[in-house]
Amino acid sequence: MIKIIFFGHENILGTHPKTFEFSKDSQVTPNGDCIIGVNSVVSYPEEFHSLLKEKRKVKGKILVELAGKKAENTFTGILNPEFDIASQELVFRRSFFSSPRTIVLGCDKTASELSRGLIELLKNRDATGICYLLVV
Repeated sequence: MIKIIFFGHENILGTHPKTFEFSKDSQVTPNGDCIIGVNSVVSYPEEFHSLLKEKRKVKGKILVELAGKKAENTFTGILNPEFDIASQELVFRRSFFSSPRTIVLGCDKTASELSRGLIELLKNRDATGICYLLVV
């Protein structure tokens, strides 16, 4: 299982119609309308590189919490064999356009399709989130 821990930011909009993204950077501008989390830290299983080569399906869950309020979303997609684990961005893309920044292709959710309750919580720097990717 891949685990991404991330945090909210006041400039998170979550309105992009084709992707969503977790950034390892601490800041996001309003132009980054696909970014839904900052200060992201990722942990990969030991077998991650072999999983990438197999272009395996993934099931994901995003959980966010702020001051006792919680929100979650689920999604599915396919691991991108060209993903670079050193990338500062982790892009989840609806299309099958492959780049080293893109971890998931054919994702069935985009930033604009995530629950607005989840996005509203992420507009606060005190919001914390975890994204789990289960390789199936």
